Order: sequence, then structure tokens, then C-alpha cells
Amino acid sequence: MDNALQSKLLEIIDKLQQAATNAATAAGKAAPQMLDYAIRITHWDGIQNVLVGFFLLLLASIGISIFVRKWEAICNLSHDDELCLLCFFGGVAILGTLIGALCLLLDVWNWVAIYDPKVALAHQLLQKVMERIGG
Repeated sequence: MDNALQSKLLEIIDKLQQAATNAATAAGKAAPQMLDYAIRITHWDGIQNVLVGFFLLLLASIGISIFVRKWEAICNLSHDDELCLLCFFGGVAILGTLIGALCLLLDVWNWVAIYDPKVALAHQLLQKVMERIGG
């Protein structure tokens, strides 16, 4: 290999190594702040999921109370099959809302994210790593 070409390659490699060192230093300085942000985001994500669960539970309970009061009155007074079918699908929607609320409220990791966001963040990281390696 030509000496000029070899010296040029060494110069480029040195510049790349210096750039990598600078990037690692900058990432090392920003890492604690980014970790703090990730923990905060995990905490608020848990709070948001639990609040949505409570909202859906409230919505489902209101729907159930209306549904129970109106079901017999609608189906007994009018023998309109379309109206009874509409009530049936309303009941299915209420049941779906209730199931969604219970899934959010009974998910342990939502509560862990509220009370110990570091553990929840570690769990999310472990899940992503396991997905990547196919486990």
C-alpha cells in the first residue's frame, strides 16, 4: 500500500475515533438526565393508564345503570327487533368498556409504574430486549 494512502487512512481513522470519543462523552453527560426523564415518563404513563381505567369504569357503570333501567322497558313495550338489537349492541359496548377498564386497573405494571417507576422502566427495557432476541 502506498505510504500516502496509508497515512491518509490513519488520519481518517483517528478522526473517527475522536468523533466517537466525543459522542460517548456527550452521551455520558446526558445519560443521567435522560434516565431521569425516562423514569418520569414511566411514572406519568402509569398514572395515565390508571386514570383512563377509572374513567372507563365510571363510564361502564353509568352505562350499566342506564342499560338495566331501560332494557326491559324498551324490549317489552315495543317489539321492534331493530331497537332490541340496538340495545343488545349497546350492552356489548358496555361490556367491552368494562373489560377495558378492568384490564387497565388490574395490570400490575401500571401500579408498579406509579409506586416504583424504576422497576417498571427496567421491566419495559427487559421486554424490549427479549423481543429483539426473540425470547
